[in-house]
Amino acid sequence: IHAYGTEVADVRNIEVIGNVLSNSGELADGVSHWANFFFTVGLGADNILLEDNHSYHTPRLNAGSSSLGWAFSAIEKHAVARRNYFIGGASAIELWNWNNVVFEGNTVYSDDSLMMLLHRREGQHSSPYVIRGNTYYGSGLMRLDTQNLRWPQWKEQSNFDANSTFISGRPKGTWVFVRPNRYEVGRGHVIVYNWDLQDSVLVDLGSILERGASYEIRDAQNYFGPPVVQDIYNGEKIALRMIGIKPAAPVGTLPPESTAP
Repeated sequence: IHAYGTEVADVRNIEVIGNVLSNSGELADGVSHWANFFFTVGLGADNILLEDNHSYHTPRLNAGSSSLGWAFSAIEKHAVARRNYFIGGASAIELWNWNNVVFEGNTVYSDDSLMMLLHRREGQHSSPYVIRGNTYYGSGLMRLDTQNLRWPQWKEQSNFDANSTFISGRPKGTWVFVRPNRYEVGRGHVIVYNWDLQDSVLVDLGSILERGASYEIRDAQNYFGPPVVQDIYNGEKIALRMIGIKPAAPVGTLPPESTAP
């Protein structure tokens, strides 16, 4: 999801809510990931909201990012990023040249690259930024302006993330999100972060299905392929298979790598 302006047109009043994006740019050559989210403009972006989104780049590749603003952009005005998951990338999340930013309640993971890159305007201090209540995993490496800092240095020198948490290394366990489709009863999305690489993961579909309903779950990377699960819902958690899943092969380019397991 990219939004661009020009020297005579700005990007403003954009709300990006509840989206799931993975490995943007992968189809170019299999490795050249770029930004899942990217907002920048010649005149300065304003009033940008990212909320409850999931950005994923396969962590071991250390490629790709998500970015609010850009190194070559003019002064950006106001942005809010709240309750998002920024997973993987050469930098999991980048914030460039804003007047003010609210960044709170997000979960960020980078394997051994930058968890966050924050570049302030020249002469700007920390006061216009609200960065709090976030959870970071992985490298412990942050960049403030042009300086790379470890987590303790980041907290000391930036005065950000006073009530945030850093956990070294890879996340553990299983994170499962089930999102009913507000526009179509009986339909929804399932998002699984299977950090322990289990062969199958239990998922509660009670917020989507009624007991006795027939259902199927399809792989977002191979929507027209065979269902991953097909059954009658009995009210119990279902076992969602996480192995043996192959993406659809595009015509004329390299096949993408499955995000499973």
